[in-house]
Amino acid sequence: MARIVKTQEMKVRKVMLSNWLTTLFFGKKKQTKVEIPTARFRGTTHPKKGDMFALEQAFYDDGKVEVRIFINGEEVISKPLSKE
Repeated sequence: MARIVKTQEMKVRKVMLSNWLTTLFFGKKKQTKVEIPTARFRGTTHPKKGDMFALEQAFYDDGKVEVRIFINGEEVISKPLSKE
């Protein structure tokens, strides 16, 4: 059985991209930030200024935690690396 906790949606104020991290800033003075590995957005669109961002966490009885990312209400599902 899982207990699901969904955080409140937050509006992205600024986005910084690097080779390894995507940093999202929230709040009026950009003091709150979330750093997400850039690979998490492989095959999907990166968040932009003005997008709504939310995290959903599921806590399982065996101690496992699962986190899902949502941008504008749609779940971000990264594509696996291909051998092309």
